Amino acid sequence: DIFIEKRIPAGAGLGGGSGNAAAVLWSLNRLWGLSFPKSRLTEIAAGMGSDVPFFLGGASARCRGRGERVRACPPMKKGWILLLKPALALSAAQVYGWYEEAQAGADEGLRPAGETRGNDLESVVFTRYPRFRRLCGELRSRGAGQVQMSGSGPTIFAVFPRRKEALEAARGFSRRRGWRADLARPLQEPALRSACLRVWEKGGCPVDRFP
Repeated sequence: DIFIEKRIPAGAGLGGGSGNAAAVLWSLNRLWGLSFPKSRLTEIAAGMGSDVPFFLGGASARCRGRGERVRACPPMKKGWILLLKPALALSAAQVYGWYEEAQAGADEGLRPAGETRGNDLESVVFTRYPRFRRLCGELRSRGAGQVQMSGSGPTIFAVFPRRKEALEAARGFSRRRGWRADLARPLQEPALRSACLRVWEKGGCPVDRFP
């Protein structure tokens, strides 16, 4: 039996389920003494979900293909990340369906040629939920640098240079009915590391040790 204490909300576009899957895969490889190399674990992870391989890597990575081709990148060293999720859950399959409908008959993607940063799925989600676009503008006016929808949404993340500005924005949005505000720092090391499992092997629960 495996018990998972969910801290990342489902249907938020934050990869919570994929992160859980990667953690279980990584942990069972250790607990059962399989000694599968990372390449084999990545192959298995890709069959579980397109973004599961990402969570087997380092703190930051660039993913290609369906998400199974992962290349480590230097982590973001500074900043505070504010995550804002409305009282709404979106199915990734549904959002990708909207995007495919929008792409039907188009010769090129919805993003301008040459643009590498951004989230292609924002266009179809923001069309259906215009308040999210207004939210992004408000976050920028509060001093956030990068503001973007995470994954298939509806969570919006905003990167602030200092904790003070991030906290002020978080307090403002947490008072709004139905919004969930979380503050995080950029990850500097792999989320799955041997120290987590050692706690488990000694009879403890490693959940609080995972960043």
